[in-house]
Amino acid sequence: MSTYFVHKEPLFDRKKSLFGNEFSFRTHASDVDGVRWPVLSVDEDVVGALSSEGGFESLVGSTPAFLTLNVASMKGDMVAFLPKNIVFQVPEREASDKDVFLGTVALKKQGHQVATDYTPSGRGFCQLHRIADFVRVRASSLLAEQAVARFEGLPARLIATPVEDGESFARFCGLGFQLFQGPFFTKSSGNGSPSISSSQQVLLRLYNDLRANKDVGVIERTFKDNPKLSYGLLQLMNSAYFRSGPKVDSIGHAIALVGYENLEKWVVLLLFAVDRDAQSHPLIEKALIRSRLMESLALKPKRRALPRGPSSQGCFRT
Repeated sequence: MSTYFVHKEPLFDRKKSLFGNEFSFRTHASDVDGVRWPVLSVDEDVVGALSSEGGFESLVGSTPAFLTLNVASMKGDMVAFLPKNIVFQVPEREASDKDVFLGTVALKKQGHQVATDYTPSGRGFCQLHRIADFVRVRASSLLAEQAVARFEGLPARLIATPVEDGESFARFCGLGFQLFQGPFFTKSSGNGSPSISSSQQVLLRLYNDLRANKDVGVIERTFKDNPKLSYGLLQLMNSAYFRSGPKVDSIGHAIALVGYENLEKWVVLLLFAVDRDAQSHPLIEKALIRSRLMESLALKPKRRALPRGPSSQGCFRT
């Protein structure tokens, strides 16, 4: 069975809240023509590989998951086992094909949603555009205006992409787009670091104290001076993941149990989450993934030893 690599790109609504994610797949053999993420259609091989690793549910979660579908190769009995929050993307170049259209209609009857594209290089408006739940518009402002007018009165929600900056986001919002995708939501602003909040100042000071191996009394005093931070640590230590004995009810006890290195990891992640919705912001997820990646690389045999804190290094590279 082939090994597949997965790339996930978030989609946001008009409030800049996470709506869902687009998933792309590739194998070692799919690195062609310098394209980093050539889209592999989801077929029986991809479904089989994911099923052996816990299934689609463990990968996509509960939010809408956009997957490029190979309609011709998907059997009805296999589709029936896929989560209902999957949105099947049909490439625009295939949208005019009669068999693809009929297969897409069958998917909608099974309760799945369908997405397609509308681009300058496409074949124009087709029947699939009439029944699609989502239409991704990859275009300039001129085509965006045309698309909004063309799809007026139809059920499709329009996805603007790529949204490069705040100006583009405001423009697409003004035109009537409902969903957005692009680097604006996940890249650095490039305008230097904004002023940090008081909560982040506390966390940075605590992080530096942990890195410097300050006396436990210094660390404990920082927690006691910040009730919200203390509550978070005690809640963590008494969670089902950590708790294996009597209830932890003191900061000193919690610090002794978790240790400086693990506490440092927690503080770094809090730096990303403290002023954001940690449940839905993709930056938090990116920080966690890179943190885990750096830890895994540090454990590989014959690899040059990394300084303390590979997890923190991964987070700060986000």
